[in-house]
Amino acid sequence: MLRFYIFLVLVFFQIYCVPESLNPVVAERAVMPSSNQERPSEELSFFAEEIAQNFPFEYASEQGIQFSSPEVLAEEKGLILTRRRWKQEEREGWGWHATCTIPCDAGVRGENRAVEFESFLFEEQTPWVSINGGFYDIDGSPMGVVISNYDVIQPFTGRGGTGIFTVDENGVQIISSSDFEPTVIHAVQSIDRIIMNGRTLPTRIEEFAARSAITISENAVSIVVVAADPSVLGSKTEIQLSAVSFMGMSLWAFADYLLATTDASEALNLDGGVSTQMAGQIGDVQFRIYGVNNTPNVITLFGTKD
Repeated sequence: MLRFYIFLVLVFFQIYCVPESLNPVVAERAVMPSSNQERPSEELSFFAEEIAQNFPFEYASEQGIQFSSPEVLAEEKGLILTRRRWKQEEREGWGWHATCTIPCDAGVRGENRAVEFESFLFEEQTPWVSINGGFYDIDGSPMGVVISNYDVIQPFTGRGGTGIFTVDENGVQIISSSDFEPTVIHAVQSIDRIIMNGRTLPTRIEEFAARSAITISENAVSIVVVAADPSVLGSKTEIQLSAVSFMGMSLWAFADYLLATTDASEALNLDGGVSTQMAGQIGDVQFRIYGVNNTPNVITLFGTKD
């Protein structure tokens, strides 16, 4: 009996006492009230045999993550939305990419607490695609710096992560937290940088979840979501994610997948798991990945202006 109580104390300490910067899975499990959006009821439009036929695994990353060629879902004014299949050993799923060519117009919207993802979305300006931003604390407040159009929503913190996505007069960057200057137009800090100078950083630990990230290559900026098959319901352009905290890619595999599919020189991991979500409007195509949780900020990519 004493051993049982000791075990309960250790579990409590792991979940509630270890800083989220050391245990990012905690941030994924801190469930905030979610949107009341109705989840799509239609299954994905391909059965297993049809998926294999239409999305064969033609490529593999350096560490063996397999993936298919992309299918273009929408494209307008330099902003393109695609999806592709991926496989990590016995796990398979979908990856959704929104990519804009450099110079790329990007921005951040945020609040000082987690709110419905829909509240950050654009209604008039097209084309655009938004993704959930950085991690948040158990009270819903952002763990790292958030700046939107020079407005400091959350100041810089040491525990908010090793990387910061920024937008200034010179364009978009992913920088080390130690190099941050609070004079940028937009910024989101997150846990953690997973590609730096063209090399992946995560250690090989098998913790699986839906993932989200932003990447920068020589010619493009991409925002990316991946999720495993059992957690994905919906249609080609309207997807509901569920049970995502234990299904998806491991972080090291996600970084390797991003390096192979986006040719990223830099990548910043965003708050995946239950916070994973994406939405956009490109031409006549409305795209939505519904997540489980609210979020305190989003990053948005825009098509080129006329």
